[in-house]
Amino acid sequence: MKAFKAAIDVGAHGIETDIHLSKDGVVVLSHVSFIFTREKVVESEVLLTHEFQDPDLKRCFGRTEKIMGCDWEFLSKLKTLREPHDSMPRLVDLLEYLAKPELERIWLLLDIKVGIYRLHSLIRFLLY
Repeated sequence: MKAFKAAIDVGAHGIETDIHLSKDGVVVLSHVSFIFTREKVVESEVLLTHEFQDPDLKRCFGRTEKIMGCDWEFLSKLKTLREPHDSMPRLVDLLEYLAKPELERIWLLLDIKVGIYRLHSLIRFLLY
């Protein structure tokens, strides 16, 4: 959350984040990395194709567990490797922060990083 708040404090007009589902269905925020697997030539352009794998906690938290394999109780206790050693936020935490009247101008882009088999759970959360 501190990174989102800092971006807004310095004048960002919008923020982007990746959303994931924990094992127990909590929508959490964490950036993931893609693995670029091969090049493909299409109409004289070289495109890198990527393989999306179940995101793990390595990039931000230094752990090898998969986000989807961990419950919120475990995820909520993790701290980022880098200062300021922030906790993993939930989507609801970010939405509550952005609901302040003075932040109504801030755009939010959510990059959904759940497999199709878990999409139903995410849609249910977003609608209810």
